[in-house]
Amino acid sequence: MKKIFMLLSISLALFIISCGEKKDIDTKETPAVEQEQKGESMSNSESANAKLESRRAKGDTIAIDWKKYPNIMPEISGFTKSSPDISSINAMGISYSSFIQDYKNGDNKITITIIDYNTAVEMFSSAAGWKNFKMQTDNEESFSSVQEYSGAKDTWIFEKYLKNEKDANVVFAVNDRYFISINANNQTSIEYAKGIAEKLVNDNKNIFFK
Repeated sequence: MKKIFMLLSISLALFIISCGEKKDIDTKETPAVEQEQKGESMSNSESANAKLESRRAKGDTIAIDWKKYPNIMPEISGFTKSSPDISSINAMGISYSSFIQDYKNGDNKITITIIDYNTAVEMFSSAAGWKNFKMQTDNEESFSSVQEYSGAKDTWIFEKYLKNEKDANVVFAVNDRYFISINANNQTSIEYAKGIAEKLVNDNKNIFFK
């Protein structure tokens, strides 16, 4: 459970960082652009709520029990899986669940996290708020990017690579419901972590887009 709330805090921090980095890029932002961003944010919120109402109409109001999908996490060559951390919360009309899987190979570590927010739309919006801010930055210390993902509908991708620490983080916001994060250390670029994330999303479209 602590991992879930820590992840939410990290997500909110990424959201704040994304906003700050965008302002650094475009310091001459006009009121018209600000209004356009607010409109985009409202549209995304409306989309998420519309999908929630559609799920409710079909009786889909409980977040996925990830214990029923033990094979959703990929095998990663050279790495050994630890026991997964699977949990869920259903209270006061709010339902979300998580599946956290660690992989190790010596000092190398990969962590994959999937969260199904289902009826917790406000929490999803906070965790994936960065998807409203398309941007890309590259400097001596880090590379980061937010863009719509062309490989799956209604999906956005956040990438951040810390060059000195060699730490790669890739996050997908999927179908206004799922939050998928891959973190890998000792990386020379973002590409390895991104490849894992893309495979996870594309191999499980029957779950994420049902």
